[in-house]
Amino acid sequence: SIMIISERQSEGLDTYEVSSQSSNDSYIVAIDEDNACFCSCPDFIYRRSRDEHKYKEVCVGDTDRYCKHLLEVFKSFKGGAV
Repeated sequence: SIMIISERQSEGLDTYEVSSQSSNDSYIVAIDEDNACFCSCPDFIYRRSRDEHKYKEVCVGDTDRYCKHLLEVFKSFKGGAV
């Protein structure tokens, strides 16, 4: 299962290290003060590359553009709000 390994909050940016569900890898999830979201996993990168709005930031509420790592961070740390 996916687990949050670590959390770091700094001014304007929250970052989380999140485990992979299928390997020993981990990925970085970042959410900035403007609610732009990023994950370093291949699924997130692929979704953005296939999206017609690929240069548009993924923001809180763009749930169809989330990967499972972003969803886990929202479930665990953001009160379940996606």
